[in-house]
Amino acid sequence: TLRVLPLPPPSRPDEPGTVIHALDRGWLLPLLRTRLPPAPLEYWTQNLLPLSSRLRISAKVLTKQLPAAAKNATVLSDQIWALLPAFCNRPTDLPKALPTLCPHLLKVLKEDPSLHSAVCSSLTVLLKRNTAALASAEVKDKSKGKAAKKAASA
Repeated sequence: TLRVLPLPPPSRPDEPGTVIHALDRGWLLPLLRTRLPPAPLEYWTQNLLPLSSRLRISAKVLTKQLPAAAKNATVLSDQIWALLPAFCNRPTDLPKALPTLCPHLLKVLKEDPSLHSAVCSSLTVLLKRNTAALASAEVKDKSKGKAAKKAASA
């Protein structure tokens, strides 16, 4: 979906038009949250995280000049963070993306309490999904081992 209708990052946080331009496709974010197929977590880290950061900067810059645009930028940034648990649900590149993602999550946990819920939800999803996947892999390995022993003894 984001390949067909990408979310363009605002080029300069102090230009209100760039925030409005980024909002043009902001309607996709709530849809993606519930309908995201298995996707690379690296996409969120490399594309959506920088967009969220720029939107938060834009919101701070625009608070006095254009409070409505500032509020819209904050909402869009929060929606981007709300997407993270969906990306963590079935990541296609977890071993590769996790070392890049973790420093950002730690920074947010230290500095931005408003995003704690999204970060904690994401970590919970990662732990639950990967614990289940690991348990499933262990069961498969055990059954393969038993089948190999039976074949060797026959």
